[in-house]
Amino acid sequence: MEHSQTLTLGVDLGLHKSYLAVVEPGQPARVVEVVGAENPQLTAALNRLLATYPIALAVVEGLTRRPLKGRMDSESFRALRRLGHRVSGLLLAQGIEVLRPRAVEAMGWQREEGPGWRQAFTGLTRPREQDVIRRLLELQQEGRLAGEVPRNPHAADAVGMALVGAA
Repeated sequence: MEHSQTLTLGVDLGLHKSYLAVVEPGQPARVVEVVGAENPQLTAALNRLLATYPIALAVVEGLTRRPLKGRMDSESFRALRRLGHRVSGLLLAQGIEVLRPRAVEAMGWQREEGPGWRQAFTGLTRPREQDVIRRLLELQQEGRLAGEVPRNPHAADAVGMALVGAA
């Protein structure tokens, strides 16, 4: 399938499985492909997408400076950070611009840096993963998003990040 313009990639990193979403910007924006890959196979999945689509911008979710209490141990958090750096390095080596926004910023719109990507996408101060799916479905109903809206929250996050990057 031909693409009239360059595409945007969203990358949602997970402890065991990560999701990649390719989005074509425009009116309406279009979800081109969403791929879930176990982390050991993430590089192969990413390379396949890069060989298939003209991606110019990637949005890889940035992490906080330390793990959130109770959500993940320190070693797992460090492994996830290393994965983010590896993916970003691979994309940069291909000449692709990489953005690393956090999902939520504590001060939201009150800081000069602005809100996190999930806050900007949903308009909510404390958005949850389900809010991203809800917003994607709203965009689809409004005719501003074409293609399949993923129901998996991590896949939906990858699509949401790509849409924020494309905006």
